[in-house]
Amino acid sequence: MRNPEIMNLATKVKLEADSKFPAKRESRVTVKLKTGTDQEKVDYCKGLPQNPMTREEFEGRFRGLASVVASKGQG
Repeated sequence: MRNPEIMNLATKVKLEADSKFPAKRESRVTVKLKTGTDQEKVDYCKGLPQNPMTREEFEGRFRGLASVVASKGQG
């Protein structure tokens, strides 16, 4: 996190807690552009029973997360 461009972008990010959590685990991403606002909502995050991952998605996610703690050659 020493990249000044990323640090500058991070100052523009705003997080808000959802009062419906944990009963409802929807996600909302709002991107405000200079030309207007673009909004996307996902009712159920990927991986929940209501929006399951495929086997390939699950394996990819596992490998990605495991690679952070496992050195090459262990997986």
